[in-house]
Amino acid sequence: MLEFVRKAVKSWVAKILLGILVASFAVFGIGDVFSNSLGSSVASVGNQKVSAERFLAAFNGEIRGASQRFGQPIDTQLARQLGLDQQVLSRMAAEATLDQIMEDLSISAPDSAVADTIVADPSFQAAGQFDDAQYKYLIAQNGFSIEGYEDQTRRALARNQLTAALVAGATAPAGAAEALFAYQGEQRRIDYITLSITDHAEDPGQLDDATLAAHHEANPDQFSAPEMRDAVYLHVSIDEMAKDFAVDEGELRALYDARTSIYSQPEQRDLYQTIFDSEADATAAKARIDAGEVDFDALLAERGETRADTSLGEVTRGDLAEATADAAFDAANEGVAGPVDTGFGFALIDVAAITPAETIPFEDARDELAIDLQREAAVDAAPGLAGEIDDLRAGGSTLEEIATELGLKLGEAKGVSAENRADDLTGDPAFISDLFASEEGEERDVVETDDGGYFVQRLDGVTEAALRPLDDVRAEVMAHWRSTQLAESLRARAEALVERLDDGEQLAIVADELSVDVQTEGPKTRAEGWAAITAELVEGVFGAQMGGAGFSATPNAPGLVTIAVVVGIEAPEADDDRLTALQTQLNQMAGSDALQLFLSAKQVEAGVTINTQLLESLLSQTGGHGGY
Repeated sequence: MLEFVRKAVKSWVAKILLGILVASFAVFGIGDVFSNSLGSSVASVGNQKVSAERFLAAFNGEIRGASQRFGQPIDTQLARQLGLDQQVLSRMAAEATLDQIMEDLSISAPDSAVADTIVADPSFQAAGQFDDAQYKYLIAQNGFSIEGYEDQTRRALARNQLTAALVAGATAPAGAAEALFAYQGEQRRIDYITLSITDHAEDPGQLDDATLAAHHEANPDQFSAPEMRDAVYLHVSIDEMAKDFAVDEGELRALYDARTSIYSQPEQRDLYQTIFDSEADATAAKARIDAGEVDFDALLAERGETRADTSLGEVTRGDLAEATADAAFDAANEGVAGPVDTGFGFALIDVAAITPAETIPFEDARDELAIDLQREAAVDAAPGLAGEIDDLRAGGSTLEEIATELGLKLGEAKGVSAENRADDLTGDPAFISDLFASEEGEERDVVETDDGGYFVQRLDGVTEAALRPLDDVRAEVMAHWRSTQLAESLRARAEALVERLDDGEQLAIVADELSVDVQTEGPKTRAEGWAAITAELVEGVFGAQMGGAGFSATPNAPGLVTIAVVVGIEAPEADDDRLTALQTQLNQMAGSDALQLFLSAKQVEAGVTINTQLLESLLSQTGGHGGY
């Protein structure tokens, strides 16, 4: 979701270059005169101020736009996570910078241009003509004054003209589009072979004790015991607390009734549907099925359809339109029903499977309901017990004393590593994180767990990470040494073979020598996704001459190496439209860079001030306007 919304929100530079700057001051965008003035500004550039009102209006407009693009409301918190507030602030700072430049240069749009823009705005038209009443109504409805809106329109027009002048003539370096076109469109084809540790690496033989000891000491990360920590803790366990709560029969019944949709499952049927244009065609097809001439699968094959194309899924009667539901669910048994008029054509429906309705009686659900009620009661009571623990700790009681006073079990965690994956509390990531953030002897704060419980712990001892004795890990060291030697041997062999290939030897001869098959991939561009070679080797392939060779580990296949030889290089076919589009894109990027550099320099010259305190206050108070 977040990635979709991020793509929908454009940068301020792109908005300027695409002419959206003018549109941002339309009736439903940024305002200038509001009835509820906040009386301050969130930013300033030189003499130009970005008022709190304008910022909020723009920010809420950005949220509305993103909500519409995504198809669901976005609140202020999510908008800030996406950085929409910073994008709006950056855009408005750019606008203020342009305003300052216009003030310095005495640039302004004439009245005639302002009038033409307003008259041409479809928002202010009725029956294709400008409507003064409509104009005044919309201006008032959106919190503007006529003077304020026309001033913003004047500023927007001037900014647009200034921006156009600043980026005019900005072009990418000569030949850049051609180079990019060639880079993106070039295709290459490779022949390749695959070597394996099993078949093509030299057996390293047996290692002596001295080599074994040296390998052991040279790889402490492989053979060291991790740091271990010991702690004592109190655990306000929801599971343990739940056992002490009695359940009321009436509450159990009420919960059962509230879960009718869970304990009473309607009949489901697995359906497939194929639709004919006419009722006559559907009736004829049904007659053939009834006569045994074809089955439903054969009928689908004749029509060029598959089960996947025609599946309605496992559905209940309520999931379907009335006519379809009647045909599918009135059938007593599995088989083909219809024809039925769906409104889009006449359908034959294959009832492939029937799952009868099922109701779990209260007696069978009682234990599950009781557990849920007990856990709910425990979750409600847990904060109170955690508070008592905190109060006693504040009074100087130790964890041991608290356990005795409150009747809690004092837990002990012995030899816990950062990788501990125990099923109990000591394997909880929150517990481990808290434990390894502790100093020895430190009693930590109470921490809430994901299930609503709590714990507090004290670190009592630390065993530093240390290399385990060779005698304890001899078998591991031998296995690691052997796998390392085999990998190095395979790599050395691949390097030697690549040298032979670079000297002109044919891959087929090498393959025959190794008893492996030569395979081919491509032609493909850099970006098309190569299955046989890694991304690193793809770059090597595209940097090599015809006949050039290279090797890499085989993607997603440990113990294998791929040796590739370039056997085909194809330049992209000429495409004037594509070249023109690339040139336009590069020119826009050049203009964007030039504009950004210019505005950045002007902001340094004029001075930019951000009122972060007011900004945070505004954003914390607004609930967002993500509706659409």
